Amino acid sequence: HFDTRGVSPLANRYAYLGDGPPEMLVTLLTQPRLVVEQLAAAGALPYLRDLLTPVAFFSLLAPQVLLLGLPSLAVNLLSSDGFMHQLEGFHYGVMLAPVVVVSAAYGMAWLLRRWPRVRWLPFLLGAAILIATLVYHYGHGYTPLAADFSGSWPQVTDHHRLGEELARSIPVEASLAALPHPNPHASQRQRLTMIDRLENGELAPLHGAEYVFVDVTNGWPLHPNDLKTGIESLLAGDYGLEQAADGWLLLRRGAAPKTLPDAFYDFARAAEPQPRYAQRVQFLLDGEPALESLGFDLDYQPRTESYSLTFYWRALRPLPPGLHLYPFYLDDATGEILEDTTQRPLIAALWYPPEQWRVGEVVQTPTLPWDVGPSFSIGLGVTQGDDWQEVEQRLPIRVESSDLALRLFDGDTWVRLLHVDDREPRPEYRQFAAPAPQVALDADFAGQIRLLGYDLDCERKLTACDLTLYWQAQHRLDSSYTVFVQALDAAGQVRAQVDSLPREGGYSTLWWLPGEVVADPYHLELPGEAVERLIVGLYDAATGERLPVTGTDSDYLELPLPH
Repeated sequence: HFDTRGVSPLANRYAYLGDGPPEMLVTLLTQPRLVVEQLAAAGALPYLRDLLTPVAFFSLLAPQVLLLGLPSLAVNLLSSDGFMHQLEGFHYGVMLAPVVVVSAAYGMAWLLRRWPRVRWLPFLLGAAILIATLVYHYGHGYTPLAADFSGSWPQVTDHHRLGEELARSIPVEASLAALPHPNPHASQRQRLTMIDRLENGELAPLHGAEYVFVDVTNGWPLHPNDLKTGIESLLAGDYGLEQAADGWLLLRRGAAPKTLPDAFYDFARAAEPQPRYAQRVQFLLDGEPALESLGFDLDYQPRTESYSLTFYWRALRPLPPGLHLYPFYLDDATGEILEDTTQRPLIAALWYPPEQWRVGEVVQTPTLPWDVGPSFSIGLGVTQGDDWQEVEQRLPIRVESSDLALRLFDGDTWVRLLHVDDREPRPEYRQFAAPAPQVALDADFAGQIRLLGYDLDCERKLTACDLTLYWQAQHRLDSSYTVFVQALDAAGQVRAQVDSLPREGGYSTLWWLPGEVVADPYHLELPGEAVERLIVGLYDAATGERLPVTGTDSDYLELPLPH
């Protein structure tokens, strides 16, 4: 009756049962199959199991008390709203908790009356309750005792304190419309509205509120694009800026300022960035560095099985309009993009686009959390335009430094940063420290690459050998070199051979950084004792030209075989 749209958001959760309470009741009585299907879809049995586990199922011994929770149980499980089928994270199970606890107490009392002479029974029942509660808490709780504890308590930040300060500044006699998260912090007033949608390009409902209070960094349940559209619509109309800082907006009807101040963008700035995976990946415009990524963080929320990325950027010179930052998740095996920012944009870049960045400042761009599965890789690119499929729109990339071994693709227009397997990051770190090979060398191939040594492990009678070469880039390489390993007989004939890009084809010399040491394994199947020599070298696959060994007249290096 009171909903301005003429539709009850609560009754709609049961619309599959009929139109109105009488019809819903008839459906419940005449179509039990429909009810059973809904209970199965809602996970009724796991729901009941989880509900009763913390009290060791003693509630079942007092069914006459437990049945007091039947109406609340039906309200939750017969709803088509999936949030109502969860015991944690939402308030829907609150009405059931006292019923379960009280019925468990009655159930335990029944046991005590049945065996009154067993003195240790109260202690046993109490221990059962404690153990059951702790076991359940380990799997579902929110304290450090829980398996999915995120590692730290929620922190009150300067951003939160600023929001609290703004909430206190709103006159209590003024009417207010606010997003769900800041709404309760300014709720002590007679007229209060919670914004929950975009309607005809405007935030709704407002009900003529004098003030509008939002945090653009947490616009739930609005899509970030919708929130920005709604704010722009308000500023184009009767509302102006009362205060704006660090992503907070307090708008007042009739206020004069319409332009966001520089302090508003502080939420996108990082004064002292310390990315978990540090790097300097530069993006080129007209052949010169214009923008660089300083690294990124990868965060995982076990409870929702969702990931989020935060990249740290720095403008090296004034940037043109239309640059689009493009972090994405991909399937290594197929190359399929699993998730990008097309539907879930970067909030920081949406409000503070690269063309507005000050040269030298560091901007952080978190992605919205999303479940992309247990295994994936992380890619990154930048386009001048919004069509990622158009390779010509992508900015070329140059890696200046990186803790991780990075791989560039599609003409160096995107970079693969990190692989995650079975929800565990598998960082492949670059090595710059001197290796400790079985056999140390210092062979220089044309001033491009040095061979620092090798490990060699051969089976008896030389039927197979495992060889690991230790290369070092002397400077940034402009060619992709292929390694060849050949086993020769006494006549110099090739009896076995392996040609491959380093690391089994997975780490092109184009991606090496100056001074980087690369361990490069090979396995050779050999024709036995006919093999007399093992030689290694490098060549450019595009031309077939081998790199000569400096100081010799040879284009390969001979490795002694064990005999």
